[in-house]
Amino acid sequence: MGPSIHPIWRYEDGDIQWDKLIDSLGKYDIVFTLPGYIGDLSDKQDLDNVHNQEFVDRMNRDPRFKLGFTLYMGVDKKVPVVIFLRKQ
Repeated sequence: MGPSIHPIWRYEDGDIQWDKLIDSLGKYDIVFTLPGYIGDLSDKQDLDNVHNQEFVDRMNRDPRFKLGFTLYMGVDKKVPVVIFLRKQ
């Protein structure tokens, strides 16, 4: 079975529960987010992405993970993809 991608929070879930969300990351080796990414407003992706920068800030303080690297994706506008790796 190969790797899978799971959103860790969606606006439909209600208010974000940071402690529960951060605790749930223990089962992952790689976690990534796109701070500054808004997404398609007509599809309410902006609501899913509103906490991305705060997530980066919290991940930087999580002792289980380290900042792996940042990729910049996109053609017209480069969007950072911040990738965290589980510490060994």
